[in-house]
Amino acid sequence: MAILLYLTGKVVNGVLPHGAKASASHAFSYHRDTVAAVWSKRATPEVLFARSCRRSNGLRYPDIADRLEKVPLPLRQTQRSLSQDIGVPRTTIKRYLKAGYLRRQFSSVKPRLTHKKRRLEFALQHL
Repeated sequence: MAILLYLTGKVVNGVLPHGAKASASHAFSYHRDTVAAVWSKRATPEVLFARSCRRSNGLRYPDIADRLEKVPLPLRQTQRSLSQDIGVPRTTIKRYLKAGYLRRQFSSVKPRLTHKKRRLEFALQHL
């Protein structure tokens, strides 16, 4: 709406002067074609006030977390099987892992080989 007010202030004798759209695009940091589209739609102001329609699949973190809890553990072993079972793209799962909404769970029987004392205790238990 501010772009439209800016351009109507530049109008001389009902005509928009040359370079007015370019100056508006620089002033508001929009592309010149966007400013031209706003100017051409000035007769229908309800279009200018309409919210932008972003495509959304409606899945948010709580929905995915609920679905994830219902998946049995053997199907949660890999991101590929998890994404197929939940019905969510694998990239979405990766994005949630990176953001910290989900965390990896390791289900190993043996202790990791980074701690020498625990490794030795584990070996002594099996003698």
